[in-house]
Amino acid sequence: MSATTMEQTRRAPVIVARNAGVAEVVRNALHADFWDIERMADQVAGIIRYHELHRELRAHGLEEVTHPRFGLAEPARRTVDIYQRALVGAMRSH
Repeated sequence: MSATTMEQTRRAPVIVARNAGVAEVVRNALHADFWDIERMADQVAGIIRYHELHRELRAHGLEEVTHPRFGLAEPARRTVDIYQRALVGAMRSH
């Protein structure tokens, strides 16, 4: 997830493009096709109009993006593991 998306979620609910990779993992956001500007406008209006929707998306969105699964520790561990396995495999073949 981009730092921009995470920072925006701290301040306000977010709308993500359905076809963006982040849409697969972020559940507490509104989703729209990037070309569907009418839907996005309706979603923005809904966030402004319905304070409870705004509050819920903001609170749960922030909780979601600050979860450890969005941190760097796990991807770093996996990357190190992949490199270690690659090195072991390379050493065996020589």
